[in-house]
Amino acid sequence: MPGTIAPSIIRTLAGYLVAWLLSIGLANPILDLLGLDRASETTQQRLVGTAVFVIGTVYYLVVRLLEKRWPKMTVLLGSHKQPVSYAVSPRG
Repeated sequence: MPGTIAPSIIRTLAGYLVAWLLSIGLANPILDLLGLDRASETTQQRLVGTAVFVIGTVYYLVVRLLEKRWPKMTVLLGSHKQPVSYAVSPRG
């Protein structure tokens, strides 16, 4: 079981790590754009949390779609190994 779940965890976390790194730099410009108070730590935390969720989900979806057309794109998910539940098995 641990060998089959590890690729899934790595591939999911890779997208959220990218999202978290992007959201750190984007928090203040987004607050300014929305006209929200930069000083409010709660507002920044909510914005970063939401940004991580949205960016991470979109990143994972886009890379998975690219991976179907160009298999080498899988490197963007942090693991070349697809989770067993995703692998296509031949029917015989």
